[in-house]
Amino acid sequence: MPPFINLAGRKFNRLTVLKRASNLGKHVCWLCKCDCGKKTRPTAFALKDGSSQSCGCLAIEMATGPRPQRPLKKDPLLRFESSYIPEPNSGCWLWLGTVDSGGYGIFPLRKRRGLRATHFSFEAFKGPIPKGHIIRHTCDLPGCVNPDHLLSGTVQDNSDDARRRGRLANGERINTAKLTATQIKAIRKDSRNLQPIANDYGVTKQQIFHIKKKISWKHIP
Repeated sequence: MPPFINLAGRKFNRLTVLKRASNLGKHVCWLCKCDCGKKTRPTAFALKDGSSQSCGCLAIEMATGPRPQRPLKKDPLLRFESSYIPEPNSGCWLWLGTVDSGGYGIFPLRKRRGLRATHFSFEAFKGPIPKGHIIRHTCDLPGCVNPDHLLSGTVQDNSDDARRRGRLANGERINTAKLTATQIKAIRKDSRNLQPIANDYGVTKQQIFHIKKKISWKHIP
C-alpha cells in the first residue's frame, strides 16, 4: 500500500485542499474549495492527475467562452467540451455527438471505445466510478452530461429512482407510435421550453432538442 500523503493546504489548478473527506469506496477523497467559492469532494487520484481542476465552473467557462487554440484530438477534455451545449432553463448540458439507442451520448477514447459521455463527465469532474456502480441522472435526461446532474449508484438505486419519479411505463403510458412529419414541423415551430413539448408528444427532452437542431429528422424541412 502506498504511503499516505497529506494534501491539505495544497492547490491543484482552481482547487485548494481544505481537509480529508470521507472515502469514495477505496478511494481517498479531499474536501476542496474552488476559486469561485464552491466546495467539492474529488479523489486524491483525480487531483494529482489533473482530472479534477475545479468544481465544474471551469467546464462551463470553456463551454461558453472562447476555445483555447489546442489540438482537440490530443485533449479529451477539450473534445468533450466541444460536444455539448448548455440548456439555460434546466441547467442540462445536452450532448451533440453520437448517441446510443437509449439516448445516451457516446464519447470515443482510444483505449475505451464506446465510453458513455456521462461516464467520462463523472470521472473527469468527480472521480472514479465505484466498482459495481452505474451513473444515474437527477434530471432524468439521458443526453445530459452535466456532472452536477450525475450520481453513481447501483442498478437497484436506478430502479428506485425510476419508480419514485414515475418513469416506469405501464398500461396506457406505453407509447410506441412514431412521430409524423406534421408533428415534426409543429415541434420546430413551438417556442416553449423543451420539457412541456416533450410531455405533449410523449418523448424525451433530448429527442425534442435533436428535432429542433435538425440532428434528427433532417429530411423534414
